[in-house]
Amino acid sequence: MGFQPGQSGNPKGRPKGLKTQRKIAIEQRARELLEAPDYQAQLAERLRDGTAPHMETLLHYYAYGKPVERVEHSGTVGLDLPTRLSEAKERARARRLELSA
Repeated sequence: MGFQPGQSGNPKGRPKGLKTQRKIAIEQRARELLEAPDYQAQLAERLRDGTAPHMETLLHYYAYGKPVERVEHSGTVGLDLPTRLSEAKERARARRLELSA
């Protein structure tokens, strides 16, 4: 008996968003490392010298989550999409007529 389209093979499975034991352990270890005083002192020195690797940013993401990036804008961005779409359709129609003649 096969699965029906759109149905899960395990309908009462793990809910979305629930953290696995592995993820919880990684978060705890990353926090322990980042909060250790000797690591913080070494990190401050590397940051002053400009030699802190990208891995430390990733470690922070593992420990505390990635910050939400918000982009604000006002008004239009200079695109009038309905007008541009109708212009493109008109050009395509004209081209088809040109090719068929």
